[in-house]
Amino acid sequence: MPSALLIFLATLILVGCTSPRRPELLPLPPQPIHMGAYSVSPPNEPGWLRAPASPSRLVLGRRGAAPDETFVIEGTFFDLQTFNTFDEFTTQAKDINSARLPPDRYKIIKYETLTENGRNTECVRAHIVSSDTAAVKRTTSGTGTMTLEIMTLNCALPDNKKTAVSVAYSHRYMPNDADPQFVTRAAAILGSVAFSPFRR
Repeated sequence: MPSALLIFLATLILVGCTSPRRPELLPLPPQPIHMGAYSVSPPNEPGWLRAPASPSRLVLGRRGAAPDETFVIEGTFFDLQTFNTFDEFTTQAKDINSARLPPDRYKIIKYETLTENGRNTECVRAHIVSSDTAAVKRTTSGTGTMTLEIMTLNCALPDNKKTAVSVAYSHRYMPNDADPQFVTRAAAILGSVAFSPFRR
């Protein structure tokens, strides 16, 4: 299932989609969520829900203050082709990010990458801003195209370079509702990612 669809499904859950498996409200203060080969710590904010997902996928979300505004944290694994240089890894990381944003729906406004050092493995961050031209909304009060802003961290697992873990923090918002603290919040979440011996 493409990552972009996971974000879409998480949004549906947050706006009241009925499901036999209800989302779980995360406790405060937050605790690291362990996903086998890695863990990530949610923000210390009320209202974060954990959506039903497979054991290898993590989808967290909460509503924002404005109608149709959502915040999502997603974590998943991807298979990697053999790479010999960091540039080759970066190319695959960009392909992982592209899978989140089908071009027939999302129009890229900004794409910036930054090497992530100090993790003893290949890692790269990306800051992506795109227009969501087919956003599913629960209200019709807003005008204009919704924006999906994402910060991703893609890393080859330290003890299995054939597998990458991709963690993303995203904010979906209407014009003039951008979060001025988005980069700071994303840095804290992605900075909390820690690796453990590979299990999948």
